[in-house]
Amino acid sequence: MHEHCKQISLWAFLVIFIIVQAAAQTSNYQTECSENAKQLLKKAWAAQPMNARGNKADPAKAESLYKEAIKDSPKCGPASNLLVALLDRNHDYEQANEYNERFLRQTPDDPRALSHKADLVSILKKDYEQALEIRMKLLNVEGFNSNGAVFYDIAGTYSLMNKLDESLKFLKLALSRDKGWGSKDNAQVNSDFENVRKDSRFWSLVNQK
Repeated sequence: MHEHCKQISLWAFLVIFIIVQAAAQTSNYQTECSENAKQLLKKAWAAQPMNARGNKADPAKAESLYKEAIKDSPKCGPASNLLVALLDRNHDYEQANEYNERFLRQTPDDPRALSHKADLVSILKKDYEQALEIRMKLLNVEGFNSNGAVFYDIAGTYSLMNKLDESLKFLKLALSRDKGWGSKDNAQVNSDFENVRKDSRFWSLVNQK
């Protein structure tokens, strides 16, 4: 989403990690990631910059290890998705898009990669209609739609489109699921919600206990 990665929090990245790791437990992901790729993923995760507060991070090393894992196992979903998340966080959107599109050509229905695609078309093309279309389809993906993250992203997209009623509707849905996975705090600072923050109803919603 537009400038979303400039404000990505520890919470937001952990959401990505939890979803990716859940997917990694399926037989498909296990089959597509070699044992070597899995070991590279572990090393990359230990090196990457958002897994703990105050850790000694080495994002360049993590990026290199994720790329090595992808070279070893091109269809390894966790490697691709975590690399794209890392590149997003570092504002390297063009390269993130390159790797994400490469993975989607092989695995076009991967929900995490589709979510990244929605983010990237918003950032690179300002194509909020396409981003919204992708996110709406993700609402129908069992397991991926069980928390507030997809609803939160839809709310932000509607805000970017200046459709405030729709934005508030989906933000409310996000907050109703597992306490919104941090949506209440993030929406108050995320630039995607700049339009809807001008509406008093936004503040009434996020200030509810």
